[in-house]
Amino acid sequence: MIHYAGWTLRPTLWPTLGYIVLTAVLLSLGNWQLQRADEKQALITAKQARQAAAPLILHQAQPDPVLDRFRPAIASGQYVPTPQWLLDNRLYQGRPGYHVYSLLQQADGTHILLNRGWISQGASRQSLPELPLPSGPQQIRGRLDTPASVGLVLAEPDWTATTAVQVTPHLDIAALAAGQGLTLPALALVLDPDQPGALQHDWQAIETLSPAKHHGYAAQWFALALALLIIYVGVNLQRPETTT
Repeated sequence: MIHYAGWTLRPTLWPTLGYIVLTAVLLSLGNWQLQRADEKQALITAKQARQAAAPLILHQAQPDPVLDRFRPAIASGQYVPTPQWLLDNRLYQGRPGYHVYSLLQQADGTHILLNRGWISQGASRQSLPELPLPSGPQQIRGRLDTPASVGLVLAEPDWTATTAVQVTPHLDIAALAAGQGLTLPALALVLDPDQPGALQHDWQAIETLSPAKHHGYAAQWFALALALLIIYVGVNLQRPETTT
């Protein structure tokens, strides 16, 4: 029981325990959103720094999966005609389609996976799109990145398959490399527009939710915690003459 300025705060056990638990949850959610804002800002800062770096020459240096993500890079070699992989469930301007992944064999015999961009699904899922490739030696510029995240993975594709075109619900570069008996960098090269073999450019290196959005969500959770405190005090606050 707390007395102040003619008022008495007389909380009871179970409402108080409920208030403590709910407040802890709300404050935790607010702090989590602040952490997400810091992480997002760090990612944006890192992206900007890496995008400004000199292009990495891929037959001269192996890209670091963390430090070289988003960095511009140049690959030289010839497209491998088959197989090619279609990363499923990629929307572009509201239309269903795929991200198209192909292999490039460099002059030294090593390979790199290329994200050639987006292509429409077509009239039906049974009719796969045509995927012509340039022939002969090519020099290709782009940005290094991981394949798009697809959330929950229910089943692993057959990475050993050698059919010409394979539709896959997600793309794991390490698993694909092992299945195909190749050594591949952990990052794919996302082709810049107008590069040989490039399709519809569809690349977003950063999630669409900005740090400011996370700050806004954090403010909402903290505001709910404050509102809960006001309700808790209002319910349990009594005048001295009404107490027993």
